[in-house]
Amino acid sequence: MSLRLVSSARLDASISAHAVSGDGKLLAVARENEISILDRASPSQNWTPVARVGPCQHSQRVSGLAWSGSQLASCSHDSGAVVWTRTPQGAWSPNLVVTRLARAALCVRWAPGGAALALGAVDGAVVVCHRDEERSLWAPRMLQRGDPQSAAAVQDLAWHPAGSCLASVAADGSLRIHATPCRVALPEMETGTSAATRAQHHLAGAGAPTPPSTTLGAFGTLLYTATPSPGAWAMSVAWDPSGSCMAVASSCGGGAPPRLTLIAGLLTGGGACTAEALREAGTRAQTLDLRGPCLGLTSLLFLTEDVLVGAGFHGRPLVFRRGADGPWAQDCDPGPQEDAGGAQQPAGSPTPARPATLAQRIRMFEVDENRSLNVQGRRVGAGGGKAAGVGPGRPSGPARGPEHASHIGSLAGLAQGAFTSAGADGQLLLWQVTGVR
Repeated sequence: MSLRLVSSARLDASISAHAVSGDGKLLAVARENEISILDRASPSQNWTPVARVGPCQHSQRVSGLAWSGSQLASCSHDSGAVVWTRTPQGAWSPNLVVTRLARAALCVRWAPGGAALALGAVDGAVVVCHRDEERSLWAPRMLQRGDPQSAAAVQDLAWHPAGSCLASVAADGSLRIHATPCRVALPEMETGTSAATRAQHHLAGAGAPTPPSTTLGAFGTLLYTATPSPGAWAMSVAWDPSGSCMAVASSCGGGAPPRLTLIAGLLTGGGACTAEALREAGTRAQTLDLRGPCLGLTSLLFLTEDVLVGAGFHGRPLVFRRGADGPWAQDCDPGPQEDAGGAQQPAGSPTPARPATLAQRIRMFEVDENRSLNVQGRRVGAGGGKAAGVGPGRPSGPARGPEHASHIGSLAGLAQGAFTSAGADGQLLLWQVTGVR
């Protein structure tokens, strides 16, 4: 199994968020408070710009995008959110979302089937909005109230594939799972459905192979709470297509490498994710110390039940695979790495310790910032070629593989092991994990 760059595109500004629709035909890209929507007739064709929206609805940076069918949800640092729908004439019309958020919204996620959307905020608030047809808006229901003095900014959200519960991770390192019973019945799959079909069903947001459980309790019931990596920031969370495994990425301090926690065995014999199953699985969680990057993963994406990709402050996505005997392992070598001072070291060498002093840590971010500021005229070839030039933050040395020049902000899944990544360097890259079925 290997990771291959298929194609690349460079935009004229840093990409704050991006998302691809479940059928792979619609692409949304956010730059500051503006959103570009692109369309394509088939996977073999290029995306073509069809609309530019956002400035009249968002006054600050767009922080999250998510598709449900042909509906696009966007959230912003202005604490607002919008659901965009295409009119018969081809225009994109904004639908009001009442969020009741007091602080900036950081992430937005659709429930399977599009019955609801969830928003996470910088003050720790989590709100779930449902469509109110009578008032022609999306009405909020507070799942977790915010605290202006809290350091628990919600970094990411993930719905269980059946829509029965919602997981959130925060900057205080906490993982919380609340009951969120869906209002609509989700489609079921026939016995013997292939893993690839379940994965595509999951990426399309169409629901899970099993119906949602009705035994989790009332809306907002806290089913599970834990700190996967004490003392670390919890950066991202994701469910696998079957809903039986959850991944949590954490960024540690004190010289420790970033971590990935896998919580498996979440389904009971009846196919339901219960509070008891969550607590039991939490005691058997597997923790991986990541090789290569010295900063954590800010985005996770399950391509199948056995293949997971993650990305963050390192310019190249990482691939993880579940072995035949159950444990997960980092699969693809990230290539030559740099230490905090900028010196490269060969792939496969021991992971360098995270800098102990504040000055050294600041230097790490300065190097990353220099890469972001000096990408003008730097182009990645569509066939997976290496970068044409380097900025002053990176010394000359062995050639590196294709990658982003700065932080990868978001990942979006496509069919059969393909996915896209977007970063602060303005690049949108299409990747393929070979060997995924």
